[in-house]
This record gives sequence, C-alpha cells and structure tokens, in this order.
Amino acid sequence: EINDEAFYQLKKNITSYREITKSLSRFTLIHGDAAKTILDDTMNKFIFFNPFHFKVYIKVIDSIMASIKQKPRKVYVFLFMPHRSTLEYIIRMTDFSILELAETKEHYNLLVYAVLTNDNRQAYQNCTALL
Repeated sequence: EINDEAFYQLKKNITSYREITKSLSRFTLIHGDAAKTILDDTMNKFIFFNPFHFKVYIKVIDSIMASIKQKPRKVYVFLFMPHRSTLEYIIRMTDFSILELAETKEHYNLLVYAVLTNDNRQAYQNCTALL
C-alpha cells in the first residue's frame, strides 16, 4: 500500500484479525510502490483491492512469476473488484488458473487464482482444498 492512511488502517486490521482469530499467520505488509517491490521467496499469497493502474499490475504479476521461477511454490493471487483489463491479462496467462469466483451483476467481487508452472502444476491437483 502506497497511501499512508490506508497502510495504517491495514496494520490495524491485521492486528484486529490476529486478536480475534488468535492466528499465528505471518503477514508481510508492503508500504510503498508495488511495481518496485522486491518479493522474497516465502511470499505465497498476494491480495489486491483494485489498487492501481494496469501497467503496474503487469509489473507486479511479472515479479510474482519471476519469484516463482526462482523458487517454485504454491502461490495464490486474490483480486478484489478487479478492472476488466486486469482480468483479460491474467486470463491470457496460461500459468494462472482460477479457483474461486464471487460476482454480482455489475462486476466480479473476488477472484482467486493459483499460479501453475511446470514445476508445481502437479501440486495444484487438489488446491481448492488448501484455501
């Protein structure tokens, strides 16, 4: 998140989530330009809320794919209220497979994708049970 106020709220939401659920899940919150973010090879879930311009999405998706090629792993991409151009781009990428879809008459509210590569394609046979 590049916006200071939104990032502060995001941190509060994570703290609240942990208190309510007693979750030990590890979150990596990134405060900065998504297009310039360097991904570490433990990151496996990426959550986007209709956040930025299509060109930035391309850079972020390319970074995710490069990270997976460097260290193959199960990766999920969550898109909340994505733009049509983002969906069209991801649909054209054969490494992405849609797992879940929630929609209204106007638009998609949530899409969940798994990233499939030759190295991890077999691991995704039953991936919907992993979410």
